[in-house]
Amino acid sequence: MRGKRNWCRRLFPAAGLLTAGCCFLGMIPVSANSAQTEWEGSAQGGIVVSDSECPLIVENELLTFDIQEFPKTFYESLDEYLAYSGKVTAEYTFYNPSDYTVRATLAFPFGRAPDYGYIYDYDTGESCLDADVRLYSITADGQELDKKLRFTFQESGEAFDLDEELNKLEQGIVKDEFYRPDMPVTKYTYEFKGIDNETYNAAQAMAVIDDWSGRTKYFFGDTGGYSDLTEHVEVSVWAETGNEFTFYVIGDEPEEMPEWVIYADGTLEKEIAGEVVEKSAEKLTVEQLARSICGASEYVNSGDLYNAVIAMLNQSEQRCGVIMNDFYEAWLLESLMRWYEYEIVLEPGQRLVNRVEAPIYPAVSGTGEAAEYTYTYLLSPAGTWKEFGSLDVEIDTPFHLTDSKPEGMEEREGGYSLALERLPEGELSFVLRSSDRTEAYISSLFPAAAAAVVTVTAAVGIGAAAILIVIRKQKKGKRDKK
Repeated sequence: MRGKRNWCRRLFPAAGLLTAGCCFLGMIPVSANSAQTEWEGSAQGGIVVSDSECPLIVENELLTFDIQEFPKTFYESLDEYLAYSGKVTAEYTFYNPSDYTVRATLAFPFGRAPDYGYIYDYDTGESCLDADVRLYSITADGQELDKKLRFTFQESGEAFDLDEELNKLEQGIVKDEFYRPDMPVTKYTYEFKGIDNETYNAAQAMAVIDDWSGRTKYFFGDTGGYSDLTEHVEVSVWAETGNEFTFYVIGDEPEEMPEWVIYADGTLEKEIAGEVVEKSAEKLTVEQLARSICGASEYVNSGDLYNAVIAMLNQSEQRCGVIMNDFYEAWLLESLMRWYEYEIVLEPGQRLVNRVEAPIYPAVSGTGEAAEYTYTYLLSPAGTWKEFGSLDVEIDTPFHLTDSKPEGMEEREGGYSLALERLPEGELSFVLRSSDRTEAYISSLFPAAAAAVVTVTAAVGIGAAAILIVIRKQKKGKRDKK
């Protein structure tokens, strides 16, 4: 008799944009609830300086929100998604008051792809993670800057830790306690045979794993269930004659491979006839496994993707070295924090305008004319600069502003404006609606209908960000001796 099971099934989690930074506009996560009615998003904002000795100051920040349309909460094609026009432009006027040249390597975290984005083609199995890179622009005094696309792993719901994320970018290939790039991996493919699926249409195959050696990991990417018992764990998969399933053995090969037994259903109580036959055993390495999960792209740093896969494997590991992660390919893609890395140089006394343009993805609540689109821009991180000057906000939109913080947003032709001589307390947020009609009475007259209204918390992508990673100081007219 097997003990009580605690079934764990990792559902396809929603992932939204997360952003944050230094010499930058950061992004902070916005939480969400169930996958069908609420979608996780994020907020961007504020410039943060990570180096307390950074001499650069921000004389002015100009934020321009160009919102001529609201995003859909579902896109059927990549082209349709890329046609979305909502964007924000952030212009920072930097000044170098020092008597030496400042060369800064900056990282702009533009977050995870929005939940209503289009990052994975299920028909072709190809990643579209970098498909929207052409929508982002970074310039210095009008000249387009060279930029590298970088990634760090950050699962949905995790708080953004600036120091931790910067360390991920700088460390190169991660040095893990277990994994290494050349570690052997065997990809096993099995086929189900002889199962009476007409009678048992919910049949499952179960294997017991009790490997406590610590030298082997078992990676299941398409399992149906996991049960953690005292003396071992049990892994189960849907079983249908003619179908195949795969799993990976990472590290040392076990003395005995898991033995699969066929059961009538997910209770795993009644054994039935059927076989699980090994079809192939493909040899590869951890590095090759990482590449197979992420796919290949000319824009992507392979070291970043390797590190992301290792983080995913570690985070998904259960007891006995069992790694459970249904839909692992798409989930990994949705858990990648996306960054642009670039460099700016300011001579002594020089001023420079760093301009970042990016799509903007609001949080959405409600449907139809009653839907509200909330845009959040975090201003408080900018207080870490040595000096921060004025802030100007422009909202170019035909829609109706129903709320804003801080107060003082003035309506003008074609939108709204806010001019501040210094950073205000709190964050910048504003709410837009397609109609100026108040429909709150619906909630009081028809509470049941109001409760059924779908609420979508989408990815809030507002603004650009630049995190100061390295500042190399060089005295004017001198070079460090090598």
